[in-house]
Amino acid sequence: MNIRELLQIEIWGKRTTRKILVVFGIVFAIAVVGFGALYLVEVNWLTRGERSAAKAALVQIDALQDAGPLSDEEFKVRQDQADAKVQAAKDVAKTLKDDSTQEMLFWYLAGVELERSKIQNKKRTEELVQQGRTRRRNTNEENEKKIDALLSDLRHAGRAALHKELD
Repeated sequence: MNIRELLQIEIWGKRTTRKILVVFGIVFAIAVVGFGALYLVEVNWLTRGERSAAKAALVQIDALQDAGPLSDEEFKVRQDQADAKVQAAKDVAKTLKDDSTQEMLFWYLAGVELERSKIQNKKRTEELVQQGRTRRRNTNEENEKKIDALLSDLRHAGRAALHKELD
């Protein structure tokens, strides 16, 4: 075989290019569909372990919220139990949905704790005013009521969303 015959042999042609592009397109399409499916699972699937841990934490936080007037020691014990349940939910979280559920639990518990601390601060302030150790501050009670109502609405919306998701 001489050089002229060797140069006439087609090594790479339109057909070869077309085959490579078709194979590449198929692999790319499969990868896109696969990653899309993984993303949907990550965003929408609440794992069984997270669901049970989150339910337990939600029950504990609801009990803490609905307990009414508790002594500081009783509240602290229940708060520690709720913290432990939220931490357990965080430890079993695997998907993005699990993480978002755990974060909602954390913020719901923080809202309950904030409400308790505001009530305690008001009681302490009233006691100090009655004892004559301090004077009543000039505060805008209307704005404070609006803020309290907003925080309460947010806490109730979070509670409803958690119950909807977990029940």
